[in-house]
Amino acid sequence: AILTGVPPVIGFLIIAVMPALTEESLCRAAAAYSMKGLREWIIVIVSAALFAILHRDPIRFLPTFLMGAALALVYLRTENLIYPMLVHFINNSFSAVSLFSMSASDLIEEELLTESMSLSVPLMSVGVYFIFCAASPFLIRAGLKLLRPKEMMVYALPGVGGTGIKKKDPTMIAAIVVAVIFAVSGIAMINIDPRMNSDILNVTGTYTVEPSRTEACTVEFSVDTSSAYALAYDVTVSRGIGSLVITDEEGTELGRVDFASQSTSVVPMMLDEGTYFLTVETHTEDVWEYCEKAGLPYTKEADLIVLGMNADPDEPVEVTVNFQIK
Repeated sequence: AILTGVPPVIGFLIIAVMPALTEESLCRAAAAYSMKGLREWIIVIVSAALFAILHRDPIRFLPTFLMGAALALVYLRTENLIYPMLVHFINNSFSAVSLFSMSASDLIEEELLTESMSLSVPLMSVGVYFIFCAASPFLIRAGLKLLRPKEMMVYALPGVGGTGIKKKDPTMIAAIVVAVIFAVSGIAMINIDPRMNSDILNVTGTYTVEPSRTEACTVEFSVDTSSAYALAYDVTVSRGIGSLVITDEEGTELGRVDFASQSTSVVPMMLDEGTYFLTVETHTEDVWEYCEKAGLPYTKEADLIVLGMNADPDEPVEVTVNFQIK
């Protein structure tokens, strides 16, 4: 929920301090005590599941579960509740600082956007998220290894006892299995997402622009569902500065990328249902004024050749574009 009208100090206590104290006491200490005598992995899973369920957010269930599992392992290995409390506090502190650095109108707009987008997260995005999660078992294992006393790093073979002979660490096998499950699941989600086989926009073209003009081309596209989309673009301009601009049907600028010569990237976009425009601008006659206005690091004294401005001033500007939106 949005904490409007709440003093930052009180908000910080609510967001960062109280959850670190109460949730760790319940999900770690109380849960571990009530399951005393059970296997460690059972306590970790139950504690993490309880932690994730209490947050009541299906979209963030998995990352919350993973964080709960990590905090549970930290508590069980150190037998000190201060450590998971401290990690929990630091994590929530970042959220609190970010929250109170935004204006109330920004917060309301973000919450409304989150609510409208929560039911339309593309399967492709979830798949990418799962692939990133494949690294989490190794990160958790590395963190636990740092907390483990040195004498516990040696695994004696049966019947050898105390000789210092090591055997394979079973936690590495478990980490590899979990990582493979995450990675395979993510790849499968990406491949079965209908968006991988259908483009909202796929445009390639070459345009010639007079130096006195600014707009080189404008491409219109529409989206039928409010969701997250990926824009892949490759744009080049023969001289001067090029700008890739995205606007909505009211003409509101949603994003701008300035570039010299060429720009290639893939960027995520959160778009509501409606019509949008991708425009490529060229700045040739006004290039130095535009660089100064936009804060670009180019000057007439140093970058004539870099920007191709040593050519015939009447020579047309050539622009090539390649747009793809999924």
